[in-house]
Amino acid sequence: MAYDNTNSGIIGKNTRKTDEKHPDLSGSINVNGQDFWLSGWKKTNSRDNSTFYSLSVKPKDAARPAALATSYPADKTSRHTPVAPVFGGGSDDDDGIPFMMEWRG
Repeated sequence: MAYDNTNSGIIGKNTRKTDEKHPDLSGSINVNGQDFWLSGWKKTNSRDNSTFYSLSVKPKDAARPAALATSYPADKTSRHTPVAPVFGGGSDDDDGIPFMMEWRG
């Protein structure tokens, strides 16, 4: 029987953080059968110095920005291969719409 990961996810320390704006935590979550990237930033409440996390989700089927593809190269143990948008090279049928190409680090 295959493992059912519907309505569950995982998040952990972002070991690839190289900039202050990058998330402190990263992972993925499945909600009602749709997969999302999950990011979290550690914050401090200015009123009482308590700690909390701000979260964001993005659909996995959406294109990853090229900046993320180069900032976060795929590790060799990952079963996911990130993709980055590649724009047409000026051919006659170039309509300016990006197409997806597999990206390998």
